[in-house]
Amino acid sequence: FCLPFPAAAAVSAPAAAGGAAAAAAAPAAAPSAAGGGGGGVGGLDGWDDFDVDLGDAPAPTAAAAAAAADVGEAADGWGDGWGVDVDVDLPTDATAETAALPETPVPAEAATEDAAAAGGQACTLPADQVEWLHSLLSRTQLQLGRLDVFRHAHCESSGKGQCSLTWGAFREISLASLERLACQMAAELCVPVLEALLSQHGQDLAGCWPAILDALPETAAPAALRRILPAPPTSKADTVLHAEDGGVAWYISRAQSIVDRTGLVGHALDLLRHGIHAAVGGNWPVAPRGAEPPASCLARQLPKVPESVLKSMPQVRLLYGMFRLCMEYSKYCRATLQELHGLAGHEEPSTSEVLWFADFCGLDPGQRAQLALRRTAPGTVAKDAREWAADVSLEHCGLDLSAVGKAYAPAPQRSAAEAAVDGRVLRAAEAACGLRSEDVIMQAVIGRVNSRGWDPASFRMIAEVVAASNPTLQRAERLIQSEPVMLQFILGALYSDDQRCRAMDIYQSADEMYGCIPQKNVGQDFVGAELEKWQVLQQQADELEQHLNCVQVFNKYKIALSLSFADLRRGRANEPMALRSMWNLFRVLGARYRPALFWRGFQEELTYLHRHAFAAVPLHTVSEMYMRVLVEQEHFEVLSSATQDWARSCGTLEVAGSLVTLAQELVNASPALRHSSLEKARRVLRCVPQVDGELSGLVQAELDFIKACELLHELVRRQPSRGLAQRWAEDFRSINASLSQVAGVAENVAKVAGVSRVAGAAKQVTGRVAGAAAG
Repeated sequence: FCLPFPAAAAVSAPAAAGGAAAAAAAPAAAPSAAGGGGGGVGGLDGWDDFDVDLGDAPAPTAAAAAAAADVGEAADGWGDGWGVDVDVDLPTDATAETAALPETPVPAEAATEDAAAAGGQACTLPADQVEWLHSLLSRTQLQLGRLDVFRHAHCESSGKGQCSLTWGAFREISLASLERLACQMAAELCVPVLEALLSQHGQDLAGCWPAILDALPETAAPAALRRILPAPPTSKADTVLHAEDGGVAWYISRAQSIVDRTGLVGHALDLLRHGIHAAVGGNWPVAPRGAEPPASCLARQLPKVPESVLKSMPQVRLLYGMFRLCMEYSKYCRATLQELHGLAGHEEPSTSEVLWFADFCGLDPGQRAQLALRRTAPGTVAKDAREWAADVSLEHCGLDLSAVGKAYAPAPQRSAAEAAVDGRVLRAAEAACGLRSEDVIMQAVIGRVNSRGWDPASFRMIAEVVAASNPTLQRAERLIQSEPVMLQFILGALYSDDQRCRAMDIYQSADEMYGCIPQKNVGQDFVGAELEKWQVLQQQADELEQHLNCVQVFNKYKIALSLSFADLRRGRANEPMALRSMWNLFRVLGARYRPALFWRGFQEELTYLHRHAFAAVPLHTVSEMYMRVLVEQEHFEVLSSATQDWARSCGTLEVAGSLVTLAQELVNASPALRHSSLEKARRVLRCVPQVDGELSGLVQAELDFIKACELLHELVRRQPSRGLAQRWAEDFRSINASLSQVAGVAENVAKVAGVSRVAGAAKQVTGRVAGAAAG
């Protein structure tokens, strides 16, 4: 084997030939003029840690120099350029493991006996030279072992493709050259060489192994790299690389690099799966036969994290979170690809529509799920959501975020691998561990419906999700398993401020959703704040039942009001909105003639609508609206009975004042002295409930005015006889006297609530009749 000491031939000669004369020249094996001292870092051969430092060995003698001159370049069997080799008689099967021999001094006596056994003559060497020879033997065995590894690695790699590995590069063992060699072999995917380097120089490469593994092609299958993937020291995974933190930061950084540079999300998932199994299960994962990523890389196949592992290595949660993010991104990319394939052939797909992985991780969980479910339809939403939850959910893995703090270090304390990962990815991976699938699905479905404008077809998707979470199903089969969450989802969808679907249009879906509401006794085991929340939700569920009954009334009578369920709830407190809705309701009902039987039956339903949907409107105002439409429809019998109910609830004075005001409006609206409006006014006044004398006088005054109008009409139409004219004159004087008396009384009762308008009307009537009587 080639050594950098030409004069060393004088040392090996006695061992080969057994001559005592050459052995005597052994002490003269000083540093040669050709090779210099090879033990220093600046050795000429570059074998820094395999050189033998002779120290202060004596200078060579003339005999030794002559013996060395006899050995020429022809003796060089290695082709390394060194003309003087040292022929050490070593076993041919020496390996790197047998090379690590202890460099202990050998006594002079033992050396003498060995020399005698080998050459037939005893030779005495100084103790320092014996120690040098023993060190030389150990170093030579080490190089032979490295040469054997080189031969094996070169054969393995050359059979799989081109490899730039040479012995000249392999024997350079400085740290910088070793790292360059490892990175070069990683770039060429020479896994056997990397495995040998990491196995023999694990301590030397402990600080740079992430950079070496990053040089591997991103397209390489993780299963082919198992022997060089990092694992915790306690793991039983078959690998030569062990890291204290299990290489969590590198796995995350590498997964992001694979996704960003190649888009091979399946490879990233497989890599993270290897890291998770090595850290949690203590071994590499076993993929089902015939399964290929990402089919075999699903969240439901990940192992549960033992509490001991979670406490000793909390950063393992980041691996789970990163796995979920990659799986969500995979589903998003698949949905985007389907959407792009659905475009017309002449349209060019825009790459700007596809989010980068870091931007995708920066979205809210519900937005990410919404993007993944963007192609779903009402008929398939339950199936798609259940499949999405099964593939990404980590709830079975036992990741309790409340038990430990953050799994990643603050920015100033992060490692180089963590620093290479986008902060949004780390934060999203941390949060993804504790996400509940049912919460994310609810946000995704609501967002999906929001994006389509809340049309009834989109709202049907919500009803399908609720139907897939029916409490009658087994809990494991439900899409939303928690009863409070389920009820909150139903109420939130129906009463959302963004939800603008007409309540009549989504009544069928809302009624089906109401049928899936859990029973009240479900919360009998709740305590504290959870019980209070359940009771509030049950009260809102009762309110939903009332609003469904109101919408049923709208559908029954085809009252097409543009009111959502949120509007029905606001109608209890928002008076302007409720008042406008009530006017619209009566306008629709009065648009065509309806029989008295309809109005008698509708009165009770009107009371229900007012109580549960439009309570912000005073009952007195609602009653006035109802009376007006009855008058327009000329259902005075219904008006008479409704007036009695109205008086019992609102008071006689208010009813009388309202009816007199309505009668006056009818009289003033009459275009002639004799018209149907005057007859309506007379019939309205006859429906006024019994009141005291003063208010009764006001009613009588309005009746007298109507009679005066009729007399004037007869007077204008024909010339009466003298007797008839005198009788009419007496009637006018009587009406005038009556109205004058009523006008005085009106001033006394003007302070009575609801009759001030009647008093003013009485004065007007008195003035007009007095003028007519004088004429």
